[in-house]
Amino acid sequence: MTIKHKKGQETKKKLLNTALHLFAEKGFDNVSVDEIVATASSSKGAFYTHFKSKHEIFLEKFKEMDKFYESYFSTHDQTLTAYDQLLSFFKALMTYMRDEIGLDMLRVIYINELNPNRTSFFTNPDRTLYKVLTTYFQKGIDEGDFRTDVTAEYMTKCMARIVRGLIYDWGLYKDEVDLVQESATYLRYSLDGFVKK
Repeated sequence: MTIKHKKGQETKKKLLNTALHLFAEKGFDNVSVDEIVATASSSKGAFYTHFKSKHEIFLEKFKEMDKFYESYFSTHDQTLTAYDQLLSFFKALMTYMRDEIGLDMLRVIYINELNPNRTSFFTNPDRTLYKVLTTYFQKGIDEGDFRTDVTAEYMTKCMARIVRGLIYDWGLYKDEVDLVQESATYLRYSLDGFVKK
């Protein structure tokens, strides 16, 4: 990596972290690009070199999450049943959300993704999260562990909705709920609905 490239990556990271901090503090709509670059001691030119818009800041966060999903999937024990792989994946996912992303950042992301003027990245079927879940569900169907009257894609859609709901609920109850513990029970019950009887 050249010095110029390294400096560019450092600038991008500083702009990203500054923007996310400001979004959490003031709300997405109350922060301008001018404020981001001033707080980061950068320039508009540098901002637009790395991001097409403020919304693209969130795209970077989603890419970071997708890298986590990809890494988990490629290094996890593939000898487990699909059911156990999914439970393990959901535990890792919720731990990552709680410990790495954090409640404040998730609040900002959720508020922004509910904007009716653009398509939410949550619903993008090409996200790594959906590919990982669909792979696990298809494995369960192929191995006879999961029902065959619904598709792996449908199971994925259902579980993704449940995960988003649990994260939203965590945001409502804050410290009263441990996201990892609470989700372990709910996700197991939900997953049981797909088990072949």
